[in-house]
Amino acid sequence: MYNDLDSTDIVASKGGLMLYVQTDHRTSPEIEADRDMSTVYAMVRVLNAARMARGRGERFKVHYSNENQVPDFLHQAIDAAGGVFTVGLKEKTYRGPRADPNALLDEVLGRIGTAVARRTGADFSPASLGVVEDRYAALRPSPDADREAYWRAVVELGACGGEVLRRLRGGGWTVFEEPISSLPVVFDCRGKIVNLLGKAIKLYANGKQDSLAGMVQAVCRMIDEEGIPPAPRPARAGPAPPPRQGFFGRLFGK
Repeated sequence: MYNDLDSTDIVASKGGLMLYVQTDHRTSPEIEADRDMSTVYAMVRVLNAARMARGRGERFKVHYSNENQVPDFLHQAIDAAGGVFTVGLKEKTYRGPRADPNALLDEVLGRIGTAVARRTGADFSPASLGVVEDRYAALRPSPDADREAYWRAVVELGACGGEVLRRLRGGGWTVFEEPISSLPVVFDCRGKIVNLLGKAIKLYANGKQDSLAGMVQAVCRMIDEEGIPPAPRPARAGPAPPPRQGFFGRLFGK
């Protein structure tokens, strides 16, 4: 499934090379209509498969497969994450401008988090993040019954937490290779690796004892107590796509 973030659809061996295949059966208009989330899903699925293969010491290639051509932005995201786009079994070389994976993730997750805050009336304070997570927790999407709703909620809630932390102490989203969580994307806040997406997963598993708002406050306290100066980070660029309806429109946690 195109948004099943913690698994690989197909694993096969070909001439000593392991092929990890992630499938996406949506049409190009369907992908375009959900641009930022589609970018996150594609990158995380490619990065997760690659991290799994590297952990096993395999020679590998990650394919992201659709029966039709996909929009250029998705092909760019697949390429940035280190994957190869295929139509059926035929590889399609990406010939557009290359994107830095960290910058691209930071851009799209930043827009998703900002959109969630605006839909829920959050003011980017820890208190308002607590209200947002209460609303998301009340939805109770199940990873077994409705994986589409579940993973969208995890990404949206984690992204909103990232925007709150960014405004409080700076930082941004980045790829993280160490297997500290089920997803290879974390928020780097002045050298503190904050696993906001993992905390969103744990919120749904364990309830409010695993609070994103509490995590954000703890990170801010640590940074202040250690006197860590802010590090400059390039501003995110690029116009936001049209809004889409959704839910209300060193290590932390799994």
